[in-house]
Amino acid sequence: MSNIIRNFLFISFIIWLIFIIVVKSEDFNVNDPLFPEQKPLFDKLGVLEAWKFTKGSPDVLIGVIDNGFDFFHPDLREQIIPGFYADGGYHTEIYENIAHGTMVAGIIIAKLNNKIGITGLAPKCKVITASLGMIEHKLYKMQKAFFKKHPKAKLIDFQKEIITHAEELKKFGETWTAYIANQTANSIKYLVDKKVKVINISSFLNLDLISSKEARENLIQAFNYAKKHDVIIVIGAG
Repeated sequence: MSNIIRNFLFISFIIWLIFIIVVKSEDFNVNDPLFPEQKPLFDKLGVLEAWKFTKGSPDVLIGVIDNGFDFFHPDLREQIIPGFYADGGYHTEIYENIAHGTMVAGIIIAKLNNKIGITGLAPKCKVITASLGMIEHKLYKMQKAFFKKHPKAKLIDFQKEIITHAEELKKFGETWTAYIANQTANSIKYLVDKKVKVINISSFLNLDLISSKEARENLIQAFNYAKKHDVIIVIGAG
């Protein structure tokens, strides 16, 4: 009996030693070029310690709600699944519309050890996207037109100019916040139905700034729908 116990302990020790060696070699041989810049954050969050147990799983789906995504980014291809597209908005592929969503998805599931860019926190998981797009942006159009007409003007000059468009911009603000609330709600319901485990939302969601009662209620119902299905929602607080 004692020999059996000794053999069991010896084999367990060997397995544990191999596990530690493999994990440590993986920890310090990440070949993604921007990983050294990520390392302090990984250390602070204990990511490498977590990787000893899991780097995620393709069966764990994460929903990301954002303006847009670059589905052909080499660090995201095969990791990212096109999903929801908000109706009523424009889904252009200009940098401003896809940059933030691409970055957020990359932080979560960028490929590990492909010698490109960064590595994600959970590189074995997959992301399903919800693209909100953009409606016609009145303030941006005003700013672009103003500086085209007054190339030497400063920002404070433009700020004085927009005061004369207060009512127009107020209406745009109400339209924009209602759009974001409604389409975020629709995105949440879509992603929950796709069986995601977690949803990341980086949009600015403040119920006090949503003048549309219908849009507020739609958003609240969507959050309750996610809660009912045990889906965790993470909201940006920057």
